Amino acid sequence: MFRPDIYLPFLYFNYFKTNYIKNIRVNRDNEGYVLGLKFGSEKVSNSGDFQIVYNYRELKKDAWLDSYSDSDFYSGRTGVYGSKYSFIYGLGENFNLTSSYFFAKSFKTGDKKEKLFQVDVNLKF
Repeated sequence: MFRPDIYLPFLYFNYFKTNYIKNIRVNRDNEGYVLGLKFGSEKVSNSGDFQIVYNYRELKKDAWLDSYSDSDFYSGRTGVYGSKYSFIYGLGENFNLTSSYFFAKSFKTGDKKEKLFQVDVNLKF
């Protein structure tokens, strides 16, 4: 994985992430990928730490099993593409608030767009 660490006085560029998958058992609609960026703290583990995360993904119909895909992204279906935006803010030691916005579309024409906003409170112990 390519990972440039660039420190700016006001922002820390944490990573550029890519993932690619190809199902060799089928000949069509068999690929998927994720491209992502993350800015902010390396880990959100203390009060005031934060991360801003963005990723774009495409997952063709037969690239991956539906049961293993991200259930928050277009209800866990395959044959979709779109973006995920997240903001994670540390509220205390090992305690954070995560807000995420998903915008996804199906490759099938006529299917609706799906927009989902969620907020999670996370406590690590």
